[in-house]
Amino acid sequence: MAARLGSAGRDNRRRRPEGPVSVHHVPLVARLQHSRVSVSRAELAAIRGTPGMSDPIDSELTGRRESARVLLIDTRDRLLLFRWVDPRLTIPHVWITPGGGVEPGEHLEQAALRELREETGLAGVPLGPRVWERYARFEFDGRPLESVEHFFVARVERYELDLSGMQPGEADYMERAHWWSAAELVAARDEIFAPNDMATLVPPLIAGDYPATPLRLGL
Repeated sequence: MAARLGSAGRDNRRRRPEGPVSVHHVPLVARLQHSRVSVSRAELAAIRGTPGMSDPIDSELTGRRESARVLLIDTRDRLLLFRWVDPRLTIPHVWITPGGGVEPGEHLEQAALRELREETGLAGVPLGPRVWERYARFEFDGRPLESVEHFFVARVERYELDLSGMQPGEADYMERAHWWSAAELVAARDEIFAPNDMATLVPPLIAGDYPATPLRLGL
């Protein structure tokens, strides 16, 4: 992957952390492919019977970027987050869930499953309810974006991340992955999360206490 050069010609490519890496703290070294990952008709049909399933979305018609994100929780009650780093931003980094923009004509659920497969390698995951909705303003690749993010819950067994489906533009910024316990989220006072009150919001989900309707969150 080519280095990204700053205005002064210096190499801004991030270096991999040195030393051993724990099982639940994984550097993102993707075997990049340039093809998009799709969700099969069978997978979409499997979730079409879900109560409250969304209608297909076309961001060009709504005038805003819609995103589908997944709160992926394993059997040890840990949440998967990616550490997003962009040297051009005023904050050093931010921890985010798997997910991304909804493509034209996709359902939110379909986009969530596609993004999950691209960024983690997981396919056929039973998608849980939509629990949060968040309006976000941020920069990506030097461009300001406004997005409405829809968060779904999914529970999985422990597994090895497969990053081969991740897109090159994403892999440049997703530095590492970490499985966070609720206690770690509470103790991580110097870390930045999106949404920023993750330590308060996640424990009820781990306990299986889902809101009847999606919570509307701030930044």
